[in-house]
Amino acid sequence: MKPVSETQFLVVKLNAKMTVIKESEHEEEKNTFLIKTRHAIPYNVYRDLNRWRARNWKRLMKLKVLDWMNVPLFSSKDLPKIKKILDQAVKEYEEIISRIPDEEIRSKFYCKPQILVVSPPPGIYEENFRQDISTELLTQLQQTVQQILEKHEEKDPELKKKLDHVESLVDELIKKLQEVQEKSIDVEKLVQALQVNESLKQLVTQLTALRVASRIDLRVVKAVESDLKKIEKVQEILTPEAKKLLEVAKQHLEAIKRGQTGDLSSAVEELEKALSG
Repeated sequence: MKPVSETQFLVVKLNAKMTVIKESEHEEEKNTFLIKTRHAIPYNVYRDLNRWRARNWKRLMKLKVLDWMNVPLFSSKDLPKIKKILDQAVKEYEEIISRIPDEEIRSKFYCKPQILVVSPPPGIYEENFRQDISTELLTQLQQTVQQILEKHEEKDPELKKKLDHVESLVDELIKKLQEVQEKSIDVEKLVQALQVNESLKQLVTQLTALRVASRIDLRVVKAVESDLKKIEKVQEILTPEAKKLLEVAKQHLEAIKRGQTGDLSSAVEELEKALSG
């Protein structure tokens, strides 16, 4: 088996037989019907198998990076953790089905977990894939930051005013970066991205506004930290713009954890360095 690359995602499937139907019948009454299904296993086994599935998906979802097209994607870096969860899941499954008294029925049950490796497609499609993934992750981070800002409006009545002020400063910063003669291609791309993508610009604005809030509840900031850790796991697959915004978010978060909040001038100055550096 080839080693999994850090630029790949994983799709996980428990792939387990959950029941065996012995017989099924239905009753019709006017515009309704009732389906009666008889299972070939004891109810307590059926119940425990469903609890098993829910419990193990909960364990896996703690490692999920994002939902893409309604499919949970995991980072290839979490492969050892995922394998450990699946190995334990198989042991638990076998223990449950061992309680099925009928050997013939028991032989029909199986649990063969699968891990599908998802790689970026070649050519122009790879760029589209990276853009799609980056947008999804940054949108997820933006929603988290927005929720935190809303929770902190009561603690800092000036927060809305600060947010508007930061937005105007970010607009000025974009213009300033455009005027720089010797700018790198990445910065030029970032400026263009911030111009055409309102959500990216809003994310930068919100992160900076969060930094300049007078008081920040560090317990709430853990949600931002959690999102950043997910993004870091797949940073190899991000667009250059998304990588730059990841660095901006990390710098603001570290400053907040150090208690460096409420200082608008310092926050914007560091933002300028982060974007152009």
